[in-house]
Amino acid sequence: MKFREIIGEPPQSYVQRRRITLAAQLLEQTDLRLAEIAERVGFKSEFSLSRASKAERGLSPAAFRSGASGKLLSSRRSRPKSKMEFYR
Repeated sequence: MKFREIIGEPPQSYVQRRRITLAAQLLEQTDLRLAEIAERVGFKSEFSLSRASKAERGLSPAAFRSGASGKLLSSRRSRPKSKMEFYR
């Protein structure tokens, strides 16, 4: 079986989504700088993480951290009901 058949999405998409999920957890649970979070979860820079987050979820990590989850822009997936659901 292929990865996509088992997981339901291509490997690159899965890894990207997983990195963004881990970044969200670090944003909520730590006071680490965005650049350090980006490096820890596998992005080359805070700008790369921000761009990926905006493309995937419609909200930058900085906006997420500051509590702007109620002001979500449209995203490819259904609108989340809570902050943690946003990055699942």
